Amino acid sequence: MSIAKPPGLDETLARFNGALSRLETALEASVQRLADSHHKAGYLEGHAAGVREAHSTSRPDADPAELEAARVREADLCRAVEEARAALKDAMFDIKAVLGPL
Repeated sequence: MSIAKPPGLDETLARFNGALSRLETALEASVQRLADSHHKAGYLEGHAAGVREAHSTSRPDADPAELEAARVREADLCRAVEEARAALKDAMFDIKAVLGPL
């Protein structure tokens, strides 16, 4: 005895897979546009210059513990972004694997 698929399930799965593919494409395009805009705006160069200046300049009112805490928060945020990006990619891969070829 086999269990038949409900009517329309194949069509629903195909639409879902298409939507998932569009989401993946849009996400990749958005990340690329963001990277491009940061590069065009000189974000990377400006950030590097700011870091160099922050390390080379000692201000009497700057609290070293506060600066170190800010660096730790920045590093944590960067790790969180990378982990979220990896988790999203893994989730999309898993969903596609479950759906199989449509």
